[in-house]
Amino acid sequence: MGAPTRRFHLPSAARRSPARIDAARALELTGAGAVVIDVRRHDDPSASPEGALRISPDGIPERAGTMRKEVPIVLACT
Repeated sequence: MGAPTRRFHLPSAARRSPARIDAARALELTGAGAVVIDVRRHDDPSASPEGALRISPDGIPERAGTMRKEVPIVLACT
């Protein structure tokens, strides 16, 4: 795997964003069938949320085509 890139810059967790949701909403979405993707790098030793796919930010473009468009996605990170 190559060096990390800034190609897909996401807003900082410290800044407000209309895309951010709280834990209750995340649980509601996953209970209704949303897929959880843990977007931390694979070398991060932290455990992923139960049932989450671990896809690093640099791996999202190559995996995006395998995801069903009608299924909501919840991105998780720390």
